[in-house]
Amino acid sequence: MKKNSLVSWVLAGSMLVTASADVLACGDKFLVTARGARYQRGRTTRPAGVLLYAGVATNLAQGLQTLSVDSILKQAGHKVVRAGSAGELDQALSAGGVDVVMADLADATVVETRLGSLAGRPTVLPVLYNASKKELSDARRTFLCALNAPPKKHNLIDAIEEAVELKDRAAKKSSGR
Repeated sequence: MKKNSLVSWVLAGSMLVTASADVLACGDKFLVTARGARYQRGRTTRPAGVLLYAGVATNLAQGLQTLSVDSILKQAGHKVVRAGSAGELDQALSAGGVDVVMADLADATVVETRLGSLAGRPTVLPVLYNASKKELSDARRTFLCALNAPPKKHNLIDAIEEAVELKDRAAKKSSGR
Protein backbone atom coordinates (compact mmCIF):
# COMPACT_ATOMS: atom_id res chain seq x y z
CA MET A 1 0.00 0.00 0.00
CA LYS A 2 2.80 2.40 0.90
CA LYS A 3 4.52 1.59 -2.40
CA ASN A 4 1.37 2.44 -4.41
CA SER A 5 0.81 5.77 -2.61
CA LEU A 6 4.46 6.74 -3.12
CA VAL A 7 4.22 5.95 -6.84
CA SER A 8 1.00 7.94 -7.15
CA TRP A 9 2.55 10.96 -5.41
CA VAL A 10 5.59 10.85 -7.71
CA LEU A 11 3.34 10.61 -10.78
CA ALA A 12 1.13 13.46 -9.57
CA GLY A 13 4.18 15.61 -8.84
CA SER A 14 5.74 14.96 -12.22
CA MET A 15 2.46 15.82 -13.96
CA LEU A 16 2.30 19.13 -12.08
CA VAL A 17 5.87 20.02 -13.00
CA THR A 18 5.39 19.28 -16.71
CA ALA A 19 1.98 20.94 -16.83
CA SER A 20 3.17 24.11 -15.08
CA ALA A 21 5.22 25.18 -18.11
CA ASP A 22 2.15 24.95 -20.33
CA VAL A 23 -0.11 26.75 -17.86
CA LEU A 24 1.87 30.00 -17.90
CA ALA A 25 -0.05 32.79 -19.54
CA CYS A 26 1.34 35.64 -21.62
CA GLY A 27 3.77 37.65 -19.57
CA ASP A 28 3.90 35.17 -16.69
CA LYS A 29 7.17 33.79 -18.00
CA PHE A 30 8.80 37.02 -16.88
CA LEU A 31 7.83 36.26 -13.30
CA VAL A 32 9.54 32.88 -13.26
CA THR A 33 12.75 32.90 -11.23
CA ALA A 34 15.96 33.21 -13.26
CA ARG A 35 14.14 34.42 -16.38
CA GLY A 36 14.04 38.17 -16.49
CA ALA A 37 13.09 40.48 -19.30
CA ARG A 38 16.02 42.23 -20.92
CA TYR A 39 15.43 45.83 -21.73
CA GLN A 40 18.23 47.00 -23.95
CA ARG A 41 18.26 49.96 -26.24
CA GLY A 42 18.42 49.27 -29.91
CA ARG A 43 21.09 50.87 -32.02
CA THR A 44 19.80 54.01 -33.70
CA THR A 45 22.88 54.97 -35.71
CA ARG A 46 25.76 53.29 -37.42
CA PRO A 47 29.08 52.58 -35.71
CA ALA A 48 31.16 55.75 -35.72
CA GLY A 49 34.78 56.80 -35.52
CA VAL A 50 35.15 58.90 -32.37
CA LEU A 51 38.21 61.08 -31.81
CA LEU A 52 38.80 62.05 -28.18
CA TYR A 53 40.81 65.27 -28.24
CA ALA A 54 41.98 65.99 -24.72
CA GLY A 55 44.95 68.16 -23.98
CA VAL A 56 46.85 67.39 -20.77
CA ALA A 57 45.50 70.36 -18.80
CA THR A 58 41.85 70.08 -19.85
CA ASN A 59 38.93 68.85 -17.79
CA LEU A 60 38.24 66.25 -20.46
CA ALA A 61 41.63 64.60 -19.92
CA GLN A 62 40.88 64.24 -16.22
CA GLY A 63 37.35 63.03 -16.92
CA LEU A 64 38.57 60.37 -19.35
CA GLN A 65 40.78 58.94 -16.62
CA THR A 66 37.90 58.51 -14.16
CA LEU A 67 35.27 57.24 -16.62
CA SER A 68 36.21 54.44 -19.00
CA VAL A 69 34.89 56.24 -22.08
CA ASP A 70 36.96 54.12 -24.45
CA SER A 71 35.47 50.84 -23.27
CA ILE A 72 31.92 52.24 -23.17
CA LEU A 73 32.18 53.46 -26.76
CA LYS A 74 33.84 50.24 -27.95
CA GLN A 75 31.06 48.18 -26.33
CA ALA A 76 28.58 50.28 -28.30
CA GLY A 77 30.46 49.40 -31.50
CA HIS A 78 32.31 52.68 -32.08
CA LYS A 79 35.98 53.01 -33.02
CA VAL A 80 37.90 55.24 -30.59
CA VAL A 81 41.06 57.24 -31.32
CA ARG A 82 42.77 59.61 -28.87
CA ALA A 83 44.71 62.79 -29.52
CA GLY A 84 46.46 64.87 -26.87
CA SER A 85 48.02 67.61 -28.98
CA ALA A 86 47.28 69.67 -32.07
CA GLY A 87 49.72 67.57 -34.09
CA GLU A 88 48.04 64.33 -33.06
CA LEU A 89 44.66 65.90 -33.85
CA ASP A 90 45.81 66.80 -37.38
CA GLN A 91 47.24 63.29 -37.89
CA ALA A 92 44.03 61.59 -36.77
CA LEU A 93 41.90 63.85 -38.96
CA SER A 94 44.10 63.31 -42.01
CA ALA A 95 43.95 59.52 -41.49
CA GLY A 96 40.17 59.74 -41.96
CA GLY A 97 37.38 57.67 -40.51
CA VAL A 98 36.50 60.26 -37.88
CA ASP A 99 32.81 61.07 -37.52
CA VAL A 100 32.78 62.80 -34.13
CA VAL A 101 35.44 64.81 -32.32
CA MET A 102 34.84 64.99 -28.56
CA ALA A 103 36.66 67.94 -27.06
CA ASP A 104 36.52 70.12 -23.98
CA LEU A 105 34.42 73.24 -24.53
CA ALA A 106 37.58 75.34 -24.28
CA ASP A 107 39.14 73.36 -27.16
CA ALA A 108 36.00 72.96 -29.26
CA THR A 109 36.41 76.27 -31.12
CA VAL A 110 40.05 75.43 -31.89
CA VAL A 111 38.94 72.05 -33.26
CA GLU A 112 36.23 73.77 -35.37
CA THR A 113 38.82 76.04 -36.99
CA ARG A 114 41.20 73.11 -37.62
CA LEU A 115 38.42 71.20 -39.37
CA GLY A 116 37.80 74.10 -41.75
CA SER A 117 36.35 72.72 -44.97
CA LEU A 118 37.62 69.18 -44.46
CA ALA A 119 35.88 66.65 -46.70
CA GLY A 120 33.55 64.44 -44.68
CA ARG A 121 33.78 66.98 -41.91
CA PRO A 122 33.27 65.41 -38.45
CA THR A 123 30.83 66.83 -35.92
CA VAL A 124 32.39 68.52 -32.90
CA LEU A 125 30.90 67.37 -29.60
CA PRO A 126 31.91 69.81 -26.86
CA VAL A 127 32.03 68.50 -23.30
CA LEU A 128 30.97 70.82 -20.49
CA TYR A 129 31.42 70.08 -16.79
CA ASN A 130 28.53 70.56 -14.38
CA ALA A 131 27.11 73.16 -16.73
CA SER A 132 23.96 75.11 -16.07
CA LYS A 133 21.00 74.80 -18.44
CA LYS A 134 21.91 78.14 -20.01
CA GLU A 135 25.53 77.14 -20.62
CA LEU A 136 24.42 73.86 -22.13
CA SER A 137 21.85 75.52 -24.39
CA ASP A 138 24.46 78.09 -25.51
CA ALA A 139 26.86 75.28 -26.43
CA ARG A 140 24.09 73.44 -28.31
CA ARG A 141 23.26 76.62 -30.20
CA THR A 142 26.89 77.04 -31.25
CA PHE A 143 27.83 73.40 -31.95
CA LEU A 144 24.35 71.83 -32.44
CA CYS A 145 25.10 69.17 -29.80
CA ALA A 146 26.84 69.09 -26.43
CA LEU A 147 27.51 66.74 -23.54
CA ASN A 148 27.23 67.69 -19.89
CA ALA A 149 29.84 65.83 -17.84
CA PRO A 150 30.34 63.80 -15.82
CA PRO A 151 28.20 61.73 -18.16
CA LYS A 152 26.37 58.54 -17.45
CA LYS A 153 26.85 55.68 -19.89
CA HIS A 154 23.55 56.19 -21.74
CA ASN A 155 24.05 59.99 -21.92
CA LEU A 156 27.43 59.48 -23.53
CA ILE A 157 26.05 57.04 -26.11
CA ASP A 158 23.07 59.34 -26.80
CA ALA A 159 25.37 62.32 -27.38
CA ILE A 160 27.59 60.34 -29.78
CA GLU A 161 24.54 59.07 -31.70
CA GLU A 162 23.15 62.60 -31.95
CA ALA A 163 26.48 63.86 -33.30
CA VAL A 164 26.63 61.04 -35.87
CA GLU A 165 23.09 61.82 -37.02
CA LEU A 166 24.04 65.50 -37.44
CA LYS A 167 27.08 64.53 -39.52
CA ASP A 168 25.02 62.17 -41.70
CA ARG A 169 22.33 64.82 -42.27
CA ALA A 170 24.98 67.38 -43.23
CA ALA A 171 26.52 64.88 -45.67
CA LYS A 172 23.13 64.22 -47.27
CA LYS A 173 22.50 67.96 -47.68
CA SER A 174 25.88 68.57 -49.28
CA SER A 175 25.56 65.61 -51.66
CA GLY A 176 22.00 66.60 -52.60
CA ARG A 177 23.06 70.00 -53.84
